[in-house]
Amino acid sequence: MRCRSPQVGTACPAPDVASQAVPSSSTMAHQHQTMAPAQWSRGHLLCLRRAGVDPPPRERVLSDEDYASVIQAALSGAEWAWTALYRDLAPRILRYLRAHGAREPEDVLGEVFVLIVRNLPRFEGGGREFRAWAFTHSAVAARSL
Repeated sequence: MRCRSPQVGTACPAPDVASQAVPSSSTMAHQHQTMAPAQWSRGHLLCLRRAGVDPPPRERVLSDEDYASVIQAALSGAEWAWTALYRDLAPRILRYLRAHGAREPEDVLGEVFVLIVRNLPRFEGGGREFRAWAFTHSAVAARSL
């Protein structure tokens, strides 16, 4: 079985489980350079590591400096700001919830964002504090659901 790239019709050069064949690192690096790091699945990262290729770190959607203005825009009701906050936090929170055994991680993620929306007017701080605050809500929601 080979992992599949999110790009339609292209196969990730992951090792074939049946044969345990490992493709060359140059082939793997070339295949994955055409994809944005945010599109890489866990399987893609594993096959890169097996081939000895270090993938670049995933980029944040928002920098720490961006958070203050995005939070202010979200408080004023700007849809783009909520979208930016969701895109920045949701993948990491979902991984956190799955790693901590949440029963329905997608449902819990929705509850986390409900808590964030309700409590955002009380938040004070920057990007690092906001992410920590969001993960605190994640832990609370995971325990309560």
